[in-house]
Amino acid sequence: MSRPALWLRRPFATSRHHPAEFLPAMQAALGSGKVWTGPELQVWTDAPAAATPAVDAATPTSVDATPAAAAATAAAGTPADTAPTASASAAAAPLSPVMQYLVDSHRLRKEIRMPPPLVKPTHKRRRRGRGGGGAADSESEAPPTAAPLPDPAVAAAHAAAKAAAIETAVSLVRRHCFGHEHVGDTTLLRVPELWATFLKVGMPLTALIRNLGRMTMMGLTDRPDLLARVTTRLTDARALAAARIHPMTLLDALCTYRTGGGARGVARWTASRALVEALDAAFYLAFKNVRPTGRRYLAGLDVSGSMGWTRCAGMTSVDCRQAAAAMLMSVVKVEPWLKTVAFSNKLEPFELKPEETLDQVVERTAAIPMGGTDCALPILHALENRIPVDVFLILTDNETWFGSVHPAEALRRYRAALQLPDAKLVVMGFTATQFSIADPGDPGMLDVAGLDSAVPQLVADFARGQL
Repeated sequence: MSRPALWLRRPFATSRHHPAEFLPAMQAALGSGKVWTGPELQVWTDAPAAATPAVDAATPTSVDATPAAAAATAAAGTPADTAPTASASAAAAPLSPVMQYLVDSHRLRKEIRMPPPLVKPTHKRRRRGRGGGGAADSESEAPPTAAPLPDPAVAAAHAAAKAAAIETAVSLVRRHCFGHEHVGDTTLLRVPELWATFLKVGMPLTALIRNLGRMTMMGLTDRPDLLARVTTRLTDARALAAARIHPMTLLDALCTYRTGGGARGVARWTASRALVEALDAAFYLAFKNVRPTGRRYLAGLDVSGSMGWTRCAGMTSVDCRQAAAAMLMSVVKVEPWLKTVAFSNKLEPFELKPEETLDQVVERTAAIPMGGTDCALPILHALENRIPVDVFLILTDNETWFGSVHPAEALRRYRAALQLPDAKLVVMGFTATQFSIADPGDPGMLDVAGLDSAVPQLVADFARGQL
């Protein structure tokens, strides 16, 4: 026995109907079955054998067949008492897991909404002074009127609708492990219970790191079970490696969370000491995710006074001294060949050990006598001592002062003297003001303005010659 088929022509099959709207209706009408797309969309039905009409193999079953043949086939092979059974089976056909996911995702984003507040917040009315358009606004002297209390029945219905929306959203998140990006109502995203569900179903690690401040504001970190869940995720080396979290991402999150508020937003929170310690531990665990380039590095660290009070563009919670120390540590911990020096108006020896912490490196750099900034000193040092180097890495806040030799000219002399034409120069200016130390016409020189989590990978690709 062959199964009846329904052919949908290409104009409808390629129309902009959302699958969550179109396919459930087709399955409800035809029963559960296989669905695929192509030049034409064909939907097969898997109706029970008792409800499936007997169709002769020689009789065409598509809608392209002649109406007389189709009518004769239907009249000959369809018992009258099987129609209700087929309709009931089609109506009770469940959705496939993929279709159920799409339908529930559509509901959570477009349909599930918190009811609007019964009492709108009152704001002080302001009136414009008599001086005309340029006069300053003044507050109204009339006292604010108290909002009338809602009817108890209306308030009860409002509370029930609110609880139903929260319960539905929580159940969908538990069922499909949805994330906060699936929720379309911003009011729902202020519900602590929903964020607790996100944590329980396994929030992605990147989203977890970005929303630590929000969850602390909601009081979730005051619950021991949720706090233990978060700290365990942050200190899981395998999870950090699977999510490819870079140490600079964790440094930005650590500095932002520890200060109790972002630089641009108005949100404020009291940092949890356990989370600060977990972020600090995750910062050092994430160095295992950095892949070495295998190149010979000479890193020059600017120790001038401005490094301690200027902030990084792109990571405003991190000052330039912390950023330079973190970048230096990411190279020291993974690269097999590295020499480090500190410079201002003169060169200072600066050996960095892999076991040193970020705070220790920052304290050591702050204790070095400071002066002006001559970014050519590390290159001239390698030239005078004939040190073979593949990549010169200069870390500064962009307060650059050139001495008698420009860094680009110093690199050209170095290449010619040591016969290393592929030696590269990377200058990282964390404050992102206008500067140009590298020669724009030289493909072996790179200026980097500002800092974010993608910059270390960019520098590594440049060192490998992949840019």
